[in-house]
Amino acid sequence: QLKRGEMLPVYVLYGPETHLRDLAVKTIADRAFAEGDLRDFNEAEFSLNSEDNLQRAFAAAEQLPMMASRRVIRVTDVRVTAGGKGDTIKEEHEPLLKAYFENPSATSVVIFISEDLNGVRKMGKLMRAQPGAFEFTILEDAELSRWARDKFRESGTSIDESTVRYLVSLVGPNVRRLTNEIEKLSIAAMPDGVVDIELIDALVPNTREITNFELTDQIVRKNK
Repeated sequence: QLKRGEMLPVYVLYGPETHLRDLAVKTIADRAFAEGDLRDFNEAEFSLNSEDNLQRAFAAAEQLPMMASRRVIRVTDVRVTAGGKGDTIKEEHEPLLKAYFENPSATSVVIFISEDLNGVRKMGKLMRAQPGAFEFTILEDAELSRWARDKFRESGTSIDESTVRYLVSLVGPNVRRLTNEIEKLSIAAMPDGVVDIELIDALVPNTREITNFELTDQIVRKNK
């Protein structure tokens, strides 16, 4: 959508894969502004850990942009939990949310950012039902390997398929940490620009936690 120049007035970006979620937030904000826009005057962030910040965020969104095509409003610390403890979006906010969702400002982009947005609870359902709602789930090893290969290629570093899989097996499903390790390895591989298992063993600690479910899956697959 963004590559086609399509910009929605409201985004709800949620899920445990925070690196890709935060990258999406940055990409939306970057594309919301045109060259020459006064970005500093038209960006604001509101944490829902502070009371009444949801109202303040919508009030900011209703303001006309100043020497720019749009305003970008980020709403952070959005939580609708399974048990309700620590919720920052509550049923008392429903009229306010519905009113804005039904008639959003045409000159603002509001981005809700959440790690915990329960899909069973009423307010979680409301947030997830928005056209701009996108979930960022934990990636599988194959997806992590593709991410790693692309990042190594971008840095001009060579690495074979088995070595990429070995790196992912050590790091686990954490794109932020995987990206940091790729950057570290790409620098360490200079000047030859080749990453091998010996270099990984020297620089990358094995901190992956393997759950009982993952172990069982591999046994069922007869994956030694």
